[in-house]
Amino acid sequence: MPKYYYKPILSIVKETYLENAKQEYTAEINIEENARMVVEAPTEEAAFSAMYGFVDIRMWELEKFED
Repeated sequence: MPKYYYKPILSIVKETYLENAKQEYTAEINIEENARMVVEAPTEEAAFSAMYGFVDIRMWELEKFED
């Protein structure tokens, strides 16, 4: 099944974290370089819809696709 690789968008992560946690976001690693979410799905639309339940989809962008 195809794999869709998403990487976080740091500016939106920081904005959303501040909005929800009421404090600045910090991480001990560079999440833009070292964090990825991989979703196996038949289509990009299916992969994206699977994310709705457990992530803020505004924080992630498709980085690559493997067939």
